Amino acid sequence: MAEFKFHLRRHDGKPFCLLYSPQTSELLWEETGERVSLHSIGISYDLNPSRQWPVAKAVSPETPLGKSRALRALKIQLGLKCNGRCGYCNQTARPPESHGTLKDAKAFLDKLPSWLEPAGTDGLGSGLRIEYWGGEPLVYWRTMKYLAEALHQRYPKAVFNFVTNGTILDDEKIDWLDKYDFSVAVSHDGPGHKTNRGEDPFDDPFSAAALRKLYTRLRPKGLVSFNCVLAKNNPSLTTVREHIASRLGCSPDDLPLSTEELVLPYEDAGYQLSLHTDADHAFMRHSLYRDVTQGGALPTLNVKEKLEDFFRSIAQGRPSYSLGLRCGMDREDTLAVDLKGNVLTCQNTAAGDGHKIGTVKDYANIRLNTAWHWSKREECPYCPVLQLCKGCCLRLEGNLWRKACDNSFTYNLALLAAGLRLLTGGVLTEIGGNVLRRHELPGIAPVVDSVWNG
Repeated sequence: MAEFKFHLRRHDGKPFCLLYSPQTSELLWEETGERVSLHSIGISYDLNPSRQWPVAKAVSPETPLGKSRALRALKIQLGLKCNGRCGYCNQTARPPESHGTLKDAKAFLDKLPSWLEPAGTDGLGSGLRIEYWGGEPLVYWRTMKYLAEALHQRYPKAVFNFVTNGTILDDEKIDWLDKYDFSVAVSHDGPGHKTNRGEDPFDDPFSAAALRKLYTRLRPKGLVSFNCVLAKNNPSLTTVREHIASRLGCSPDDLPLSTEELVLPYEDAGYQLSLHTDADHAFMRHSLYRDVTQGGALPTLNVKEKLEDFFRSIAQGRPSYSLGLRCGMDREDTLAVDLKGNVLTCQNTAAGDGHKIGTVKDYANIRLNTAWHWSKREECPYCPVLQLCKGCCLRLEGNLWRKACDNSFTYNLALLAAGLRLLTGGVLTEIGGNVLRRHELPGIAPVVDSVWNG
């Protein structure tokens, strides 16, 4: 079982150490062996530590996963066309068979009752989330509109959401999204947007006005957010938030922002925007740590949620064997499917690129055999940020996986340090263990140095 020693320094410079096991979520004072108090963050330890934890499915090509008909999340891949040019996008140059049509949507709806049994018991879609994915979903406007209206009629209690780059919004689409209570996430990387994604919708007066209208219309209902990707050249969540808020004309405090974390290298361009040198990793680690502890990054939706989840893992003694992957695609009740009925590894893949794992016509034989649970990776069982990272990406392999793992480790190491600062007031300077992710890596990992300890 992997155990790590956290070396910290108090504000007066005095060092202290904590012992931590990501397998049992125990966090102890080294000197006394006592559990670290959670009082400073306003929670307490679980009074029922003997609770029964479910065992996560350890999916792999050798241990594939089937899918349930009782779905809680249905991710519909409309196609992978996009009007943008995101440098790190994993949806470029896809085969034509990945593109859905209105005819496909009609056939999809006709067959839907034969395989979908929403997890809710009322038959009206309560408990079901339906997500619409592209490329850019609004490229498929007629298809998406027809499909969503029919699905709303069939499952009126289902929740709808989708992600857009915001470049082809207009009054008709905004009114429609509002009418059907869509939750909309707008992809935007703040000051790094032009370099990493291409066209910035805020530079076009028509698109900028549409985005402001979308925000004004959906913000009171809590149905709009902005979503960014961090990269070597775009390291600050606070800067991203302030940039987008200034373009929207709202307060940064009133901007719901989430992040996909550090770029994952699905393609060569994403690889180039990754972290490559020790200096790259150190800069990102320190920048993000200070962004969370001293800047405005803590309210970022999934930063706050991730830290709260980490604190709960300690309070509840959450074992690692209960951890599924962070994307949720290793769940039996989560399905990604295209309009031709092909079941996919995830919504960002296509049937023609090796990620077809079955069809809805033969539901019983769907097998997720193109993915790896964290326990099947070399690094994850020996990683101190396992409870935060939860396995990075389920489908990457080889050098792309290693780069993704390195990026995710740095991102989550900064969050771990920020969490320990909130919990103990100490600065996490380094982590030691018999093995840190890979056997060939050093057994000591630097975290925050004295220059950044403020």
